[in-house]
Amino acid sequence: MSQEKSTSWQMFLIVITTLVLISGIAGILYVSRNDETISKPPVSITIEPKDEKIENEVPMEAISYENPNFAITLNKSIVPFSYNAEELTAMAEECGNQTSPNYFSQLLEKFSQTDKTVYSFNYVGASQEADTFIITVIPNKANYKTMEEFKNDFDICGAGGEEYPSMLNDNWLLFVNSCGSGFDDGSGAVNGCSEIKTAIEPSLKLN
Repeated sequence: MSQEKSTSWQMFLIVITTLVLISGIAGILYVSRNDETISKPPVSITIEPKDEKIENEVPMEAISYENPNFAITLNKSIVPFSYNAEELTAMAEECGNQTSPNYFSQLLEKFSQTDKTVYSFNYVGASQEADTFIITVIPNKANYKTMEEFKNDFDICGAGGEEYPSMLNDNWLLFVNSCGSGFDDGSGAVNGCSEIKTAIEPSLKLN
């Protein structure tokens, strides 16, 4: 009887020892796995910022276009914004637009300390008198949203003007010249301004 109890006790100790060893091994494996997981570097995910408009930020160059398949030269200059209230009032009246007495004075306050960027494209080769296509760009400080708004303030209704409203976006207002009155001097030479205008305008855009 005593021998049976001793055998049972030994079996009990073996079982307990086995369970303790199994628990210890499982614990070591668990800690090892956790350590392995912790030691791995985190995955880096880069989220690009949204392309949001930054107030008062303008592109380095106002216009882009495809070069024509003939030779031209380009002169770029920065000149002061030269309009005055009397001139704009006269232009509006010529186009049949009526404005309040102080309208253009208040408008010009928005364009104070503004410069114009003038791009002069010159035709290389034989040409009649109008040989230069001129694009003038100023910042859109009046926040015009439509061509109608733009033209109401700056349109020219006479022939031979130098700055006709032509295009706009949130940053810029773009004017073009008229390339002359259509007079032909009989020389047979092309109108260089019109040649350049026809070649550039289809691809011309504001940045």
